[in-house]
Amino acid sequence: MHRLKILNTLVLFLVHWCYFLINRFREASFLLTTSVDYYIPYIPLFGLVYISYIPFILLNVWWAYRHLEPTKYSNLIKGMILIHLIGYGFHLGIPATIQRPELQIDGLLNWVVNHIYSYDCPSNQTPSLHVACSVFLAYGYQFMTESFVKRTLAYFWAFMICISTLVIKQHYVIDLVTGLVLAGGTGYLLRRRNSIAEQQYGDAI
Repeated sequence: MHRLKILNTLVLFLVHWCYFLINRFREASFLLTTSVDYYIPYIPLFGLVYISYIPFILLNVWWAYRHLEPTKYSNLIKGMILIHLIGYGFHLGIPATIQRPELQIDGLLNWVVNHIYSYDCPSNQTPSLHVACSVFLAYGYQFMTESFVKRTLAYFWAFMICISTLVIKQHYVIDLVTGLVLAGGTGYLLRRRNSIAEQQYGDAI
């Protein structure tokens, strides 16, 4: 069972690595803006929140690996993989981009945002995988712990990551909304699969 957990984890990180292939080697041209986007301020402080996505993912996967039964862990990781694959399909089919502000590197915060811009090209926009994966993992916390505090912290962290995608001008509102829809749909499938597993195996899972 532990080998299955390790295999699922390796597949997830391999699929995640494909993001950078799609991001780097294709051109994007569509601007999926709304009137709301023009009223969203640029807040460079949230660049630090945006890059906290990586530790958020790693910590949650590690926590799930340690605390979830093999079947439920497999369902969680398969949900993450599904989010990536669906996202990649939209990224390739709808090559959306974003207009970023011209930054003056006059401090640490703008330097952080500029670094984000340099390694994450303005493509792979709709849906936002930052949003989809963060919210999905926060939702998955209900299967990892009964602690209200830990669940609330997971949702708050995910919420802040979602906001960061907008206020550092990395995504438009439509990217956030479609990311939430993707997370919600995959979360529903996760609950269904876990319920079926509990009915079949009971306390064995």
